[in-house]
Amino acid sequence: MNCRICSFRKPGGVGSKQLVGVSILKKLKSLNPGYNRFNESAATSLNTLPSLTNLDLSNNPFLGPFPAQELAHLTNLEKLDLSFTQLNGTPDIQACKILSRLKRLESINLSNNNFNKSIVSCLRALPSLKILDLSHSFPLDSSFPIQGMLIFK
Repeated sequence: MNCRICSFRKPGGVGSKQLVGVSILKKLKSLNPGYNRFNESAATSLNTLPSLTNLDLSNNPFLGPFPAQELAHLTNLEKLDLSFTQLNGTPDIQACKILSRLKRLESINLSNNNFNKSIVSCLRALPSLKILDLSHSFPLDSSFPIQGMLIFK
C-alpha cells in the first residue's frame, strides 16, 4: 500500500487499545491517531514504520513513563506529539540512551503530562531538537528546570 499520510483523529476514540494494521503501510510518512483510546501498547505497533517522519499520538491515555523503547525504531522521526497522554515520571538512564537514536527529531510536544525536572536531562540526547513544549507538565509545587534548558542551542 502506498499511503503516505494517515489521519484518524476522532474525539471520543475508535474504541481500540492498539493500532492494528498500520504495519502494512511501509512508506507512511505521517500518522495522526490522536484523540482515540490507544494505550502505550499502540506505540509498539509503530516499530514497523521506518519511514515515519511525523507522529501525533496526542490525547491518548498512555498512562506511564515516556515510551522511549517503543519509539526507538522510528529513526526518521522529525516531529512527535505526545501531549495530553498522561505520561509521568522520567525515563531511566537506559531509556534516555535509547531515545538518542532519534537523531532527526526536531520537534517534540510533551505538554500537559506529569514529568519531573529530570526529563530535561533526558531530552539532551536529542541532537536535532529545535522545538520543545513542556508546558503544563510539571507539578505546581515545583519550579521549571530553566538551568537544564541552557544546554539546548
